Amino acid sequence: RTAITSVFAEAESLMYTHPDSALTLLQAIPNPEQLTGKAQADSALLMTQAKSRNRIYATSDSLIRIAVDYYQNSDEMGQKAKSLLYLGDVLMDMERYADATLPLKQAEEMLNKVEDPHIQTLVYNSLGYLNRKASNYELSLSYYKKALTINMHNGYLEWIVSNILNIINIPIAEISDSADFYINTLLKNIITTKPSLQAKAYNSLGVYLEAQNNQKQPEITKHK
Repeated sequence: RTAITSVFAEAESLMYTHPDSALTLLQAIPNPEQLTGKAQADSALLMTQAKSRNRIYATSDSLIRIAVDYYQNSDEMGQKAKSLLYLGDVLMDMERYADATLPLKQAEEMLNKVEDPHIQTLVYNSLGYLNRKASNYELSLSYYKKALTINMHNGYLEWIVSNILNIINIPIAEISDSADFYINTLLKNIITTKPSLQAKAYNSLGVYLEAQNNQKQPEITKHK
């Protein structure tokens, strides 16, 4: 059990910087189906998280529900909120958007007890995306702004860029008052990010500016 705990801790430490390595570590655990209790729940949660960070879209919610069920009555608020966040994300992957609303809102209600700014950000991003899909643009924008505020406070430059990409996918009329701020912030931070994100950012910026000129809406994409 100590060895498993160490693997989980290492995978967690790599999750945001090297998610491919985190996934590889988790996939190397022998006989994960034999885990029980907290170890089983943490394995399910970390595997779901690692697949999400690697853009592997879920086709079933059975794995993440192991974690949700275990942490439902737990006082580990970080794990409880994270499990609800990823249940919501899995359901959105499956295009069950209405079903995703409840776990994401439940996760949001716990954020004042969650210390990890990454989880806070991801909850707001997911709620922003969910409302964007439902054409609730004002509410979507408010969630993306909350995520941006957290990441600007913590200096998470790549997350700041991703937040702004989410924001400029909101229809132009909804963000015109602050458009210059978002564009300037994006340009300021783009050069410090990895090349793949730079390419995505410049592409999205080009689409946004073209849409602004033509008064067309940019195509929605999800940035985790």
